[in-house]
Amino acid sequence: MHRLILRLLDPAPTSPFNPFYGRRDKRSARQQVVSGLRLAGGLVGVILVLGVAFWSISTLLADARSNARSGHFVFWVMLCFSSLIMFVTVNEWVALVPAFYVLILTRIVGALIIGTFSSSSTASDWGNRRDLWELLVVCVVVSALSWRFIGNTPAPTTLLDRFALTFFVLAQLTQTEITFHWPPLALTSGLAALLIAWGGYRWKLAGTRRKHHIGNPTISETLPEP
Repeated sequence: MHRLILRLLDPAPTSPFNPFYGRRDKRSARQQVVSGLRLAGGLVGVILVLGVAFWSISTLLADARSNARSGHFVFWVMLCFSSLIMFVTVNEWVALVPAFYVLILTRIVGALIIGTFSSSSTASDWGNRRDLWELLVVCVVVSALSWRFIGNTPAPTTLLDRFALTFFVLAQLTQTEITFHWPPLALTSGLAALLIAWGGYRWKLAGTRRKHHIGNPTISETLPEP
């Protein structure tokens, strides 16, 4: 247990979504099949954990609206357990976040392009387009703030990243279950958590570059006087 806590405190290597992207995969067919099955099992595990968290949140919110108190403890335990699993395994699934939102982004762009050339201009159509533009902005922001986890050598997952990404996922699940009001507090708080983690990453990166620059000063050459 002590060793696990120390491991969570240190930055953990982030598992790339596709470690062989852009280069030749020299593994044997058996190794590729095993890797594919492992990836599929990981995706199923992520879906199950998200499903448990979403079920717990939706039930707790429904009970809160109806002033019911039955089963609260059980669903709180389920929510805490699923949140703990997400927190511990963030470095394993974080690359799915920008990949998922980029996929949604491409579909939104396609829908907006089709809607732009459509002859329909009813109030409901314009309302749907406005919703798509809002979702487009969210996808762009999330993708930009989590893009450092994409690639063959993604940024390591820090303790701040674990808190921010776990909170973001829970905030997103909560936002889908509550009535939309402007500003969307759950969504905004989740994006704020990602922004704080991104700011911490940029601050640490700037500090590392500054130390490297100080440790390797540029040697200026002076020309001899004539």
